[in-house]
Amino acid sequence: FVVVDVTEQNYGAYYEAGYAPALGKEVIVCCRKEIFDNPDTKPHFDIAQKSMILWVTEYDLKTRLINRIKATVS
Repeated sequence: FVVVDVTEQNYGAYYEAGYAPALGKEVIVCCRKEIFDNPDTKPHFDIAQKSMILWVTEYDLKTRLINRIKATVS
């Protein structure tokens, strides 16, 4: 599986998120909630439509990421 954080605009991360499914890999997308909620900083529409972990603190991200991995990655 691949974890991609799109809090900062990183076209390499977008590329990896697009390429991973072709390799049969699960993609887990994460973004800081305040960035996602702001129309001026929201991630690119291609990735913003995916199910995403929205996080507030690093501890929150860690907890949500562990739960998503346990729930979706076999």
